[in-house]
Formats: sequence, structure tokens, C-alpha cells
Amino acid sequence: MQSTADVPDKGAVVHPNLVSLSPKFNEADHGIYLAALEDAIKKGSESKNVALTGAYGTGKSSVLVELARKHPNRITMVSLSSLGSAEDEEAGASSDGTAAKTTNQIQKEIVKQLLYREAPRRTRESHLRRIVRSPRWADAVIAAVVGFVLLGVLALFGLLTPLLVNVGSALWQQALATVTVFAGIGAIGFGVLRFTHGRFVPSQIAAGPATISLSPRAESFFDEHLDLIVYTLEVSGRDVIVFEDIDRFEDTAIFETLRALNAVLNNADQLKQRPIRFIYALRDSVFERIEAHGDAGTPDAAQTELERANRTKFFDLVVPVVPFITHRNARDLLTRELAKCDYEVSKDLIDLSASHVADMRLLHNIRNEFEIYRKKLIQVPNPVPDLTDDRLFALILYKNVHMADFEAIRLGQSRLDELHRQWRELVDANLRRLSADERRLVRAVATPESVERRIAALTTRLAARLQSIADAFPAHPSYLNAPGKVTVNGAPPADQALREPDLWKGLIAGTAQVTASLSKQGAGMMNLTLTRDRLAELIDEDFDPDEWARSDRAASELALAETRSKIEFLRHHQWSEIARTPEFVLAADSEAGDAQGDAPNDGQKSRNFSQLVEHALTSRLAGDLVEAGYINDYFALYVSTFYGEHVRPDAMNYIVHHVDRGEPDAMYPLDGDDVEAILREKGRVVLRDASMYNVAVLDHLLAKRSEGANEVADQLRRWGERERGFADAYLTHGKDVHGFVRLLAARLPVVFEYLAGDPPLNDSVKAGCFGVALTSWSHDTEYSTSDTVRIYIENGYPGFEPLKPGASEAEAAAAIDMIATLGARLASVGPLSLAARDAAVEHEIYPVTVENLRALTNAQNVSLDQLRSGDARIYRHVIHSVRAYAGAIQEHEGQFSVSEQQAFSAILQEVDKANPDDDGWAASTVVKAADPWCSIGDITTAPRKSWAALGVQNRYPATFSNVSAYLAEAGKVDTGLSTVLADADAIHDTAEASQSARLDVALAILGAKAQIPDPERRVKLVTTLDLEEFIEPSKIEGEAGPFVGLLIDRELIQDAPTAFSPALMVDWPTREAAIAASANYVTFISPDLLPPAEVGALLRSSRVAAEVKDTVVAQLPEYTGALDATGLRPIAAWLIETRTAVAPEVIEHLVSKGLAPHLVIALVDVAEQRVDIERLRSILRSLGDGYTEIADVGTKRPVLRGDPAHRRVVERLRQAGIVSQVRDEKDGMRVFLHQAQRS
Repeated sequence: MQSTADVPDKGAVVHPNLVSLSPKFNEADHGIYLAALEDAIKKGSESKNVALTGAYGTGKSSVLVELARKHPNRITMVSLSSLGSAEDEEAGASSDGTAAKTTNQIQKEIVKQLLYREAPRRTRESHLRRIVRSPRWADAVIAAVVGFVLLGVLALFGLLTPLLVNVGSALWQQALATVTVFAGIGAIGFGVLRFTHGRFVPSQIAAGPATISLSPRAESFFDEHLDLIVYTLEVSGRDVIVFEDIDRFEDTAIFETLRALNAVLNNADQLKQRPIRFIYALRDSVFERIEAHGDAGTPDAAQTELERANRTKFFDLVVPVVPFITHRNARDLLTRELAKCDYEVSKDLIDLSASHVADMRLLHNIRNEFEIYRKKLIQVPNPVPDLTDDRLFALILYKNVHMADFEAIRLGQSRLDELHRQWRELVDANLRRLSADERRLVRAVATPESVERRIAALTTRLAARLQSIADAFPAHPSYLNAPGKVTVNGAPPADQALREPDLWKGLIAGTAQVTASLSKQGAGMMNLTLTRDRLAELIDEDFDPDEWARSDRAASELALAETRSKIEFLRHHQWSEIARTPEFVLAADSEAGDAQGDAPNDGQKSRNFSQLVEHALTSRLAGDLVEAGYINDYFALYVSTFYGEHVRPDAMNYIVHHVDRGEPDAMYPLDGDDVEAILREKGRVVLRDASMYNVAVLDHLLAKRSEGANEVADQLRRWGERERGFADAYLTHGKDVHGFVRLLAARLPVVFEYLAGDPPLNDSVKAGCFGVALTSWSHDTEYSTSDTVRIYIENGYPGFEPLKPGASEAEAAAAIDMIATLGARLASVGPLSLAARDAAVEHEIYPVTVENLRALTNAQNVSLDQLRSGDARIYRHVIHSVRAYAGAIQEHEGQFSVSEQQAFSAILQEVDKANPDDDGWAASTVVKAADPWCSIGDITTAPRKSWAALGVQNRYPATFSNVSAYLAEAGKVDTGLSTVLADADAIHDTAEASQSARLDVALAILGAKAQIPDPERRVKLVTTLDLEEFIEPSKIEGEAGPFVGLLIDRELIQDAPTAFSPALMVDWPTREAAIAASANYVTFISPDLLPPAEVGALLRSSRVAAEVKDTVVAQLPEYTGALDATGLRPIAAWLIETRTAVAPEVIEHLVSKGLAPHLVIALVDVAEQRVDIERLRSILRSLGDGYTEIADVGTKRPVLRGDPAHRRVVERLRQAGIVSQVRDEKDGMRVFLHQAQRS
């Protein structure tokens, strides 16, 4: 930095020490080239087109200037500049456009410079009118001559005489008049000449219909003005034309036209005595660059290079200029130049600059600009803060290499500004990432999750070990290389189920195990049960969670220290420092377009700062200056005069890069003085701008300017991505986090959603901030909520300071009020202060649990009758939450919903009233959980919705009034009544009940077979009703079993045919029970009361009286008329088994129904003599199949069954003289008949 002695007094004029950029001839460096050119232009030389070649800055202009100085009368200098070389439309250009515009533009410039080298008086015969300043004396002479001529004409024609006569006769008078006329005519002529000089040029002459146009006809400018060129050179006497900078246009056509022009000039008769020579100053590379566009189709590279090198086709002599400055020696020249003015530019910067700048004129210009800028920015009473010679010189280098981009710095649109923006994005992104890592590591240090962290590694090792075992199974040779198959607990090892923390915690603790199945094709399967010890041995791991925790905590502490070190670095670093730290990268999707437009996506996923430099800046020089630290993030302050006497660099830099652009940088480092300076510069209105979203700014405002902090916070209501990002940044890095939360809570509707979500806070700080928000909310703000908010409050409220003992009543009340508004409920009131408990009771935001009720009432018994006598708010909340209350007390043995019977009915009424839409569930719940001794004598004193529950719990007596009232409400016997009836021996208190009422109750009870399955109990209960009349059977629903029999037996229905109606006799067991109970059945039995299908069952029943059976057997055809042979078989079987003889008519009836012959024979055998021989023979004839043959004598010998019944029947036939003999055979007995009947 310049010392104060170098600073001029304020107001003093500073004279900069500048170096001229004009060419300077140096005999040592340029003499050889000058000599070569002088030889080329001396008389007798054959060289007409001479090229002086060399790169820019090698001294070509210095040589040519000296050549022109030494031969001023011979040389004409023509210099062409490519700046502003827009192609103009040439007047008179041919309409077919065959001449190239660029070539014509160059030719036009050459012609102009040749023509205007000579004074107009020397080129009077030029056809180009040149506007020149005419001398006054020349116009006066012409005017005098014209006046004299006109005066003579007037005198000759006598027109002057009258004037002379009128003025007088004296000679002097006439002489004076003559002189006056002459002077007047001359004055008029002089005025006309001065007015019309250069204003009128004839372009065409018209005479009637004929028109003569004066316009050019040539296609090129040289062709059109060739005579003018020849004429100009002829009158000038010059024979050497030097062309400078003609190569800037990179147009080979101009060289061809110039060579052609040279040939024409040297062949012109006017110039034969003086050969015309052209000297061209140009770069060698111009021909390679121009001709390179046509190389693609040339197959021979050597030939192509040869054609490029053949520039001799244009020139007769080529004089090369050897470069005297390169990137290797430029540093010496630059050091020498800077040393002349005692600049404090470091050697390293000079070395860096010289490697990129190897042009002497550019070095001189850099030195000059540095001199000016240094005197304006550094050597002033109020210098730019922290601006050194190195930093200023670096910016001057950048300016000379990137002039347009340097100008864009003033507008904040340069590539350096783009780099600055991306740098801040990189810093912010990495700070967010590292802050999240810091929070995670803080949690890891506090509570190491050692098992969870190792699950993936443990699972992978286990899977690999099991797989290697399975792969090593011995198998058939064809399957040796086949992979083994592994499953753990029936799933692949990679399955998520094996990665559950609870499973591994159980394995490590030894309370769980897994089963591994290993198999391989051709080798079978093996199952392994892996316990803790086996698993530890298998994967070579010592399961010691405590040691893991110690190790993980140490590793987390080390990582935490490293992370905090990186955060500190990112908060305070220079560009050169972060350029050497490639670990910090910016994701590609965070990058915006550069200052000139959107940068194309090159596919790179992320960039570190060095890569950002390379991407944003277009030259290696600019990148080197940045990475070396010579250009830093204060560059915008170093390019203009610094006026702010009280604004420090950080503040001004923030104003330039952020305030003026309305773009915040949350992490830009500022101190309190910087913030105050920004406010002075921009006024309080700046607080309403997004650029104030800065951690340091808000830190200062919260500490010193609370109103200003409120203004900044008001802008956060927008709550877009920018606001959310700033909130994250402040919570992570701000000094007054609670103060910031208070600002948010007072005005931000989503503040609770934000804090409950995933703010960048560790758990304890997050709980503290949420507690602050709960006490800082405003009635003017409508807050939004969500399940995330509710869940966070319900899980984390024990950590909220306003709810803890020690907080004020107002804070506790405000916090509970907002918690209720947000829809959360506090699982336990235990952690709450007394004030918070009271507020929680008021808002009813606590669940009904025994623990909460005991804490709130300070009593162990929390039955409803006890709560009812205490705090009415608690009792009200409980009876409105009966379901939860019932569930809570079920978990505590000995705790009843009601412990005193006196209040039982009233409590049920109040519970029912508090839950009008629950279909009686609430009251029923209370009933179920009441003390077993609690009951109600009259159910009408309890809510109707509770009757069922009362009945199920058997909490009212089976009096007639209770039963009839219940039936009137329910309409039938349901579970609520059946329980009471099932436990009762009788229905009491029936004396005052009417018979009709009793009948209704009786029918309801008798019909409750589903609720009271035991018919004996139903009938017994109905019996206790003391009915005076029989119940009409038609009013009773049929029921299988002894039901109807019981009714007959207890004389509830009349023992008459109506009791055996089909509606009641649903099956045989029912009929059997009824017949058994009936004393009169035998008197009215008929086929109408006994279905044919049940005749067999009746005959076989042991409960049916013999008299009933005899009656049926006697009238068997009437009872069995509808039966076929199949239906008759069991009846016949019973008759045979019981040796019950039937009349022959019955047997014949059975035969007619198709009864099996062997059964008919058995019935005949049982009937014995009741069937005479003729009746027997008649029956046999109707049976067929061998039986017909034995009914009469004959020659046939049928084979019949050989059972005793058949033998006895055959024996009767033998005694009757029909059968002769019987012989036993294998399949029965063969019967032999007499051929004639014997007496």
C-alpha cells in the first residue's frame, strides 16, 4: 500500500507518468529490417511487392515509421483499422454484386488515403469533388475580375452613362460612382462565391427528354478510380506505398487486387520513370488462417502445408521481423517498466502476468492504465480500502484482456460477478450440508446408535459368510460351480426384514435368533440356527454394544471437530484459499447461467471452486489471477472511485453485490458497524428489501434495533424459498435464535409447521425454539397446523420450557392455549407445571388415563363418583371421553368406574347425556366397569341406552316391571334381558300384572330360543307368571326338541290335537316328546297327526306308549298309504323284530306296495296261523321269482333262502301236500314239489 507521503494534497492536480504507445525506432532492434527495406526500394531494385512480416508487437510499425521519416518524399503510409469495419453500401456499386463488399471497403479506404494525402490544388484534374476551404483572397480576386468585366460591358453598351449623368458632371463624382458600381458588383460576386462553394455538384444533365447521368460504371473501387490513383501518384511524385494492418481483415482477395494494382501502375506510361513499390506489414499466420478453411478436402497434408506457405506468390520479397518479446522475457521487460515508477507489484504477479501477455504495446498500455488507476484509487486522500498495488494491477490485467467484461462489472453483469454469485451459492450449500452434519454428529455424540450404524455391515458380512459356506457344499461334479442359495428366516439376506434394528438388538442381547437355510443344487440343504454366540463366531464380531458406543462416540467427536473447523473455514476465507480446497463443491442444478447468458450444461454433476473459476472465466489468465488471490471477492470495489468515508469494504461489497441487486447472501460476514453503515447509505427503507436476509444483519438488529428487526421479519411473511433458506441459515448460525423465533411466531402463519418439520436444529434447541414460539404467538395471525405439528408436540412437549415448573403462569397459559389451537393432546400431565396442568384441564387437551386423573386430583381412586364430587372440569372431560376412561381403568386392577351404588343411576344419566349420539356405548362402558356391587332395582331410573349393559352385567332383578319395561323398549328378549332371565329362578312381583301383560311376557320369553337356548328354563320362567288360561299354540313358534312337550306337561298349552299342529311338530324328536308328555294322544291320534314317514320312528320309540303303537299297527294301511317299499321297510323290520303279528290284509297291503319278498315271508311266519294255507298260497303267487312256483304243485325245483322263516313257511306247504322235500344247497335250499297235490 502506498505510504501517506505519496498521497497528494486534496485538490492538487496529479500528473501521471505515462508512456507513449506510438512506435519508436531502435537501431539495435530494428536497424537490420530498415536496411532490408531501404535496399528493396532503392533504384534498380526489382522488388515491387515487399512484405514485412511478424507477430503483433514485434516492432513492424517502428521500422516503417523510421523508413517514412528517412524518405518522406517517396513514401505514402496507408493504415487500415478493423475497428468499426462495418460494411457500408458503396455509392455506385454495380447491381450484380460481383465485387466483394469487404474488398471494396478496403479498396475505398486505400483510395481515400491516397487522394487525401495531396492538397486539392495539386490534384485539380481529379474528377472527385473535394470540399476544401477556399482562400478569401482568391474569391476576392475572382470577384474583382468579374466586376471589372461586367463594368466594361455596362460601359460598352451605354448602360453606365445614365448613372454617371445623374450623379453629377464633376469628374470625381463620376469616378466615385464608377468605383461604387464596381465595388457593388464585386461584393455581390464575392458573396455568391462564398455561399455556393462546394454546395453544388452536377450528377446529371437534362435537355428536354434526354438525360445524361454522371455515375460510375466499374465493379470495384480500384477499377472505378484507377485513373485517379495513377493521377495522384503522378502529381505526388511518390513511388512507395506502405500498407499497415491490412491483414486484420483476413481477406486474401485484397492482396490479389493490390498486386494487380501494382502491376497496372508499373505499366502506366505516366509512371514508367518511377517504379511503384508496395510494402505490406502483416503477420505470417494470416495466410495459414485464411487458407485453413479450405483444407478439409485436401488429402495430402504436406501439399496442404506447402500451399499455405506459398505466400511468395503474392510478394517479391519477404522481410521477417524476429520477435524481441515472448512470454519468457516479457517479465523482464515488465519488471523494468514497473521499476521506473517504484510500483509495489510483487514478483509473483509479474511472472504470472508475463506468461500471458507478450506484446510490448499492450505492456505499455497496462502500465499506463495502472498508473492512472493507481493515482485515482490508491494515491488519494480517501483510498479504496485494502486495495494494494498487486490487486489493482491484477484488475488492470483483467481489463486489458477482457475489456467488455470489465465494463460489465459496473453493472454487476460480468463474469466475475457470476463467479461471485456461484461462490456464495457454493458456500451456502456447503454450510447447509455441514450444519446438518453437525446436528447429526451432536446427536451421535449424545446418543450413539451403534447397532443401527452397523446393521448394514453386519448384514453384508453375514450374507457373504453364509454364501461362501453354501458355495462350498460338496456336490456332484456337474454342479461344483453352481452357486449356493441362502435364506435367513425364509427371506434372502438382502431383504429389509433382516435389517430391522429390533432384530439385531435381540440377537446381540441373546434374546433372539435367526434360522439360515443353505442349499445347493446336487448337494441338498442344511439349516442353521444362529444364536448370539454362533453368529459372533460366524462373522468374527465381538458383540459389545458398550464398546461400540465408546468407539462411535469418539469417532463422532472427532468428526464433529473436523466439521466445525470446516464451517469456520467457509465463514471466513479468501478465493485463493477455497480454490485450494476442492472438497467443497456446488451441485450442477444450483448453478445459473453466466453473466452473458445461461451456460450450457456440460454434463458435470458438481464443481469445486477451481472448476467454477474455469467455467465462469474465459481465460487462463483470469483464472490464475483469482486462484492466486490477486483478484478477490472485493473486485467490484476496486474498479471505481471510493467515496464512502464511513463505509468499510465489507459493507460496501455487500451493497454492491447484494443490496443494489436485491439478492441476499445470508452468510456474508458483516459486523455491527458494517450494518449501521449500510443503513446510513441506503436508509431504513432497505430493511424492507430481501437483501437484508443476512444473519449478521439480523443479529445486529435484534441486539440494537428491534424495530428494524421487526421490519425485516415482516418480509418473511412471503415465506418463499428465499425466506425459508434465510430462516434455516439464521437458526443454524444466528446469535439470538430465540429472538428470531419470537419474530417469526408473531407474524408467520406456518411458523409451527416450520419448527415442527425439519429445521436445522438439534433436538434440544428445536424444543427450546418451539417453546418460545408457543409463548410468542399473536392473536392477529391465523396459524396453520398439520399432523407433523401435532405429532411433534405430542412427542416433545416435556422439553418445552413454558410447560415446565418455573415458567410463569402467563407463559404456561399461552403455550397450552396454542397447543390446543394446533390440535395436539398431551399424553401425560406429569411433566407439566401446576399452571400448565390447570390450563390443560381448561382446554381438555390431555387424554383420560388413570395416571393423568390421579395427578390432577391427587387421589388414587378416580371412579366417576369420586371425580363427580371434585373438579367439575375434569369430570366433564371424563364423561365426554368414556371410551378412553374405560380403557384406562381396565388396565388397573381394582379401579372401578363407579364405586358407590348411590350415585350409579345419576352417573349413568349424566354420561348418557354427555354422549347423545353414541348408541349407548358410553353408559354401557361405565356399567361394565362399575363395582360388582353396583346395581339398579328399577331400570327405568337408568338411561334406556344402558339397559342392555345393565342386563348383561346382571345389574337389575328379574321383576315383572323390569322385564316388561325392557321388552317394551327392546321389543324382544335380547342379550341384555336374557342374562338376567338365565340367572333368575322366577319372575317376581307379578301380582299386580294383568293376564294380557303376563301373556305378552310369556310369549316373548318362550320365543327367545336364541337368547335362552334351554327350553326348560324358559318354560319354568313362564310357569312362574301364573297364567290362568292356556296359551294358544298358534302364537307359539315351533321349536325342535322337548319344547312343546314341556308346554303340554306344564299345562301351558292344552293337551289336544292343536298342540300337534304341523307348525309346532317341526321334526320327529319334537313329536316324540309331545306324544310322551300327552296323556290324551291315544284318544285323538289319526293319520292327520302322524306323518307316514314317522310311523316307523313311532313304532321304534321307547317313549311312546304301547297303546299308541297298537292303534297305529291296527290301522297300518291307513297310516302308511303314502309310503313306498322303501318307506315300509323299517316298519316291516320292526314288526319282524318284535314278532308283532298283523292281519293277512296288512301283509297283502305291504305286498301290493312292493315290500321285499323275504320280508313278506318273515311277516307271514310271524302271523303263523292267522294266515291260512290258501291265503299263504295267494300271497306267494303275488311275490313272483320262485315263490310263485312253490304255491302250486309242479315239476319245478326253485332255490329259496334257507333262513328259519322260509323253512317254516315251506314246511307248512309240505304239510299241505305241495312240497315233497327240501335239500340244502350252497346258496340256500332247493324245494322239490309234488307233481300232484296230495290230501
